Amino acid sequence: MFIVSHWCRKAGMHHLAVPDEGGGAGGPSGGVRAPDIRIGDQWVFVLRTQEEVDRGGAGLVTANRVTAIGADGELHIEVRRPAEAGAPVLRNIYSRQFDLLSREVVPGEAVEYRPAFPQFEFPMAI
Repeated sequence: MFIVSHWCRKAGMHHLAVPDEGGGAGGPSGGVRAPDIRIGDQWVFVLRTQEEVDRGGAGLVTANRVTAIGADGELHIEVRRPAEAGAPVLRNIYSRQFDLLSREVVPGEAVEYRPAFPQFEFPMAI
């Protein structure tokens, strides 16, 4: 089970995916459009297995921050595990559509995905 917590911007809190305008909660297509990503945007992911959910486990919490947007729109993301003192900062790169291009497993050692590994499909269904 995968749970997305919140999307944050200095101006306020936003959900990771934003409803389309004009068609109710899901918009005209019944889906949720991708967010407009900017440098400095931050969000938290909480990932849990069904076993963790069943026993009330906290799961893996990662704090994510956009550090750069490349010429081709690729998103450079800094990933931290705030609950783990001394955990390394890792860097991931996503396509503009949130497909994973590169994921550090330890600092300086990344797994490259060719073709990109899909993470989300927009518009999302509600």
